[in-house]
Amino acid sequence: HYRAAAVEYERARSRVPYSVRILNKLGLCYYLGGEHELALEPLGFAAEFYPGFSATYINRGRALWALGRESEAAEDFWRVLDINPFNPLPYGYLIKHYDQRGDRDRVERLVRDLAVISGQGSR
Repeated sequence: HYRAAAVEYERARSRVPYSVRILNKLGLCYYLGGEHELALEPLGFAAEFYPGFSATYINRGRALWALGRESEAAEDFWRVLDINPFNPLPYGYLIKHYDQRGDRDRVERLVRDLAVISGQGSR
């Protein structure tokens, strides 16, 4: 019921327009409901006002990826890692992104870094 949830989050946003959590929940509802383009507005707003909130970049990156805008998504996933390098989700997207571009060195580095944060490897 993502569309119904989005309606409720839009109502909440009208009362608390700068809540990073409401903006992210709204964007996530749009994304999960397949309305990827709609997800970008509240997530962009959240990124502008709360640039240190990594969930925003994960949510926006996933929406951008779904829209086929992988290079822009990769920028958001790098932002996540700048904020929190221990979040494994961006690594998967970035590995796929650079693998598609044939950048083996970067893929190997990302795989190695992911193994380290997962406790399965060493630097």
